[in-house]
Formats: sequence, structure tokens, C-alpha cells
Amino acid sequence: MPLAAEDFDRFFELIHGVRPFPWQSRLARMVCAGRWPSPIGLPTAAGKTAAIDVALFALAMGAPGAARRIFFVIDRRIVVDEAADRAVRLAQRLRWALRSRRADPLLREVAENLVRLTGEQDADPLVVATLRGGWLRDESWLRSPLQPLVCCSTVDQVGSSLLFRGYGARSPANWPIRAALTSHDALFLVDEAHTSLPWLETLSAIAGRYRCWAEDLLPGGLTVVELSATPTREPELRDEEPDRQDPVLGPRLSASKPAVLVDLKTASDEVSAREALIQQLVTQALSYATQGCRRVGVVVNRVAAARAVHWRLKSKAADRCLLLTGRCRPFERDRLLRLWRNLLEGPLPEQPVFVVATQCIEVGANLDFDALVSESASLDSLQQRFGRLNRKGHWRSSPACVILPARVEGEQDDPVYGAAFQATWRWLEQHAVAAPKTKQSWLDFGVLALRGRLPSGDELAKLCAPRQHAPALLPAHLDLLAQTSPEPAPRFDVSTLLHGRRVDADVALLWRGDLDAGRPEYWAQLVAACPPSAAEAVSLPVYVVARWLRGLSATDLADQEGVQPTPEAPAGPPGRQVLCWRGPADSKVIRADELAPGMTLVAPASYGGCDEFG
Repeated sequence: MPLAAEDFDRFFELIHGVRPFPWQSRLARMVCAGRWPSPIGLPTAAGKTAAIDVALFALAMGAPGAARRIFFVIDRRIVVDEAADRAVRLAQRLRWALRSRRADPLLREVAENLVRLTGEQDADPLVVATLRGGWLRDESWLRSPLQPLVCCSTVDQVGSSLLFRGYGARSPANWPIRAALTSHDALFLVDEAHTSLPWLETLSAIAGRYRCWAEDLLPGGLTVVELSATPTREPELRDEEPDRQDPVLGPRLSASKPAVLVDLKTASDEVSAREALIQQLVTQALSYATQGCRRVGVVVNRVAAARAVHWRLKSKAADRCLLLTGRCRPFERDRLLRLWRNLLEGPLPEQPVFVVATQCIEVGANLDFDALVSESASLDSLQQRFGRLNRKGHWRSSPACVILPARVEGEQDDPVYGAAFQATWRWLEQHAVAAPKTKQSWLDFGVLALRGRLPSGDELAKLCAPRQHAPALLPAHLDLLAQTSPEPAPRFDVSTLLHGRRVDADVALLWRGDLDAGRPEYWAQLVAACPPSAAEAVSLPVYVVARWLRGLSATDLADQEGVQPTPEAPAGPPGRQVLCWRGPADSKVIRADELAPGMTLVAPASYGGCDEFG
């Protein structure tokens, strides 16, 4: 019997063991009828990554406009990995359905329909690929234009592929292949779209204007869908009354999250301001632990501040304090999460545990705290952080604290959040209420409670992180981008089309203990004996690695690809050498002034610069 939209609920349950939320069923019916709503505006923990399941089911059903290649794109490395894990589970269940006699007929039919699309009897029903900074080349998705695909990627990786550049690609020879596969028969699910406005503008220009300019237009369109808990325009799909009455989703929407506001006033200099912030974060986290909270989250705006808070909490809580940033090596992050999984996801621990993190957990990270301490930020970022508090709605109310760092005279706008940083604090103070006993001001960050207070239009935009805009993508730009062999000189910098202003895309940096810093002529040969692994690389901006190689002091950085301002690399000596790995034959030893986005760099372990947290 042919698949029908009504079969989605059972398909979802066969894959995940639970029924879909009402909004997920509504989305499936819309997509199977041939229409993707955009934007999709749903709060944290509402299950937005289920859009992958919906897209795949629609493809298997043969729905109008269903895309063969599904790209789930988000500018957070940890979230890319979590979305990839979901896609891998889908692929494994579908492969099992083909081979097992015990498989449900519906699941088997979905798998068989996907295999038919490949034109090969022994093909996999679904291929999963991961593209992100710090992750070595995954070119499995390039092998066949017929293969159903779920690709989880950051903006830099898939965006550069769409624009004929392909950061980290093996060779410019496959740049046109990457551009073709990302622009035809493709669906882009852009998660937390509010963080990627320039990318959306460029993507929309290609999908709506330039794709149809081809002399021979290929079948299969290019569909763009925005997903966000804080959409910048009125969503076409959001939670409705059935979702609020759902026994699982309803408590997540209605839970109360009262947050105390703490203003640290002024400080004489940046060092004093930073010290006061770190001390207040640590004090408040320990206070919640003494009140009986067992999972306390601390979220800050800079990697260096996160490390300082972690160090002090670790001195108090010994082995019960975890540091999470996106700037760590995947094998170390995976090891940490495996070690901590029971404490973070299982029954409440007997002793309190602390998780100190950066912006990397703002979107998609499946962490669930029963108390939260956060450095102040823009309103949209705070909403995302509070999505980690009582994420599953287990408690009616969960305590929190938002801390405004001390200001230094003459200090400019925050480099990440701009004028929205102070504007958000003023808005919080205006809408806060005073506690009758303590006289402290507080505001409820619960989903439904906060939604009723939010402004709209331009007033809301002033409270959100500054949005970069992409430059206009002109036909002349496309003519240059389409020239790949040889690449035009000067090189076209596609980062402006992905992030608005000029930023450095990341490089992958790893260390090897068998490299002698004094004998670089042997590095390529030694690395070739054991080629670099994705799991051992840490993703860092180009300018940070350049400063490190030159022996300069480390600069603090936010934990988002392509959003913080990029300091120019300082002039001076070229510094230490590093191996740019491009395979045994093409690798070469370079210095700081030769770094470029997408490179995989190998350094001697004697250089130092990395620990288990990044």
C-alpha cells in the first residue's frame, strides 16, 4: 500500500519509540501536501530537529517537491554533531528494516522507497554526512547525485560548497560538484536562523533569483526553511493549543523560570570587572547548590571566562564540574560527555554537579539544568540559554540568575552583542518585579510567561544581537565564483556572503607528539604514517592560530563561527612553523602569514596550547 501523510506518526514512533508532538504531525501533513512553512517558530525543547524526519518521510512518500538531499545547517559545532547523531539513528533503523524479517512493514516500505531512488539494488537507503570546522573531509555525500542524503553542517562548510569554494575540499576540481549537489534537489533546514541572517540572504538570492538562470534547468528545486525559537518575522508554523495540552510538550511550555537580576555596577578597569563577574558567577552557582539544586548551569560569553569559572568551581566541587565549549577536540568532548552522561541525563545526582559553558549550548544542546546562572547577553541569546533550564518541564518552577558585568568608564558596546547588550538589561529592569522579602528584582523567563511580555517589530530587533547583512550577490560575482580551474586572482572571499562582514573562517588544528619542532622536513612523512583524524582536531579562527604561532598572548573569543569581530593578524616575525596537511604528496610546512580558512594544521605537541577542554 502506498505511503500516506497519516502514516508519519507511526513511522516516527517506530524510529524513536515515542509519538510525535502535535506540531510535528501538522508539519508532516503540510510537507506531504507539497508545502514547507517558513519560518517555523518553536521554543527550545520542542523537537525542531524532527524536521529531518518529516523531510525524509516526504521523500520516501514521493511528496510534491520533496528533496533528495536534506541539509541541516546551524552555526554551532556541538549542535551539528547532535543533529548528525539523530540522522545516523534514522539511517541505522532504515538499514535494519531492509535486512530484518521482524521489521515493521511500514518501516521497510520507507527504506525500500529510498533505495529505489538511488537506482542501485544494494545501496543504503540513507547516507549521513557531517561538515563542520575541526572535522576532516567527509566526501561520502559527493559520490552519487541520486543517493538520499542528510548532511549536517555549519554555515561555513556548506555555504562555501554552494558558492563554488568548498572550505577544506580535497581539490578545486570538485568545487563545481559540491555547488551542483547543494543547489539542486536540495532542502536547507536552517536551524536558529536568527543567528545566520547573511547566509539566509545569500541562500534566498540563489534559490529565488539565480538558480532559474540556467540554460537547461535541472529537475529538483532548492527549498529554504527557517527554524528558530526566536524568529525575526511572524512564523508560519508555531505551537498551538494542542501542543500546550500535550502531556510531554505542555509542561515544557508552561514551566516557570524566575530569574533574579544582579547588576555589578562599575569597575575601575577591565581586570577588576572580569574578576567581579567571575566571583559573582561562582558565588551564585554555589548558592544554588546549597539550596538543593543538583544540576547547576553557568553560561558566560567568552571562552577564557568559562575556563576561569570552571577552575574555581572545580576547586570547590572536585570532580563534579564540567567545562563545555565548542573549541575542544571532538574525541575529548565525546569522552567528557560519555563520562558525564549519567549525571546530566539520568536520575538527579546525590551531590550537585556544575556545567560551565559558552554560547555553544545556547541552541540544540540537550542539557537540562534545575538552576541556571548566566552572564547577561542580548534578549534572544538569553531566551536560548533559558531553554536549557528545566528543559523537559519536570518542575513547575526553577531558579535562575542573570548577572550584568561591571562597566568600565569609556567601554564601548559589547563586541558580540553590540548595543543590544545594554538595551536588553534596561528592558529586563523595566519588566522585572521586586520580591517582597529580598527586594531583589526578578523576571519569569518561562516560554509562555515571557512571550506575553515581548515587544514586536523594531522594538524587539533592538534587544536582539546585531544582524549582519550580506552584500548583494550580483551576476558578476557568480561569474567569478563559477571559475574554479584556475581560480581567479585575486581570490573571491565568500565569507562576506556567509557572515556579512569580513571574518576568518576556522582552521582545524591538531598536535602530534612524534614531530620534532627542530626538524620540520620530516613532518609530512611522519604524519602520513598516521593521517590526521577528525576526532583529534580543534576548530579555531585563523587569527587566533596566527597569534599563537607568533607567540603572542591569546585573545579571548566567543564560541560562535563567524560572529565575533576579527582582529587583524599583527605584523612581526612569522613565528613557529606548522604543517598544512593536504595528503602525503601535497602537504607543506607554513607559517602564520600563510594561513587560510579550511586548512588542516598539524603542530608538534611540544608547542603546547591545548588541554582536555580545548
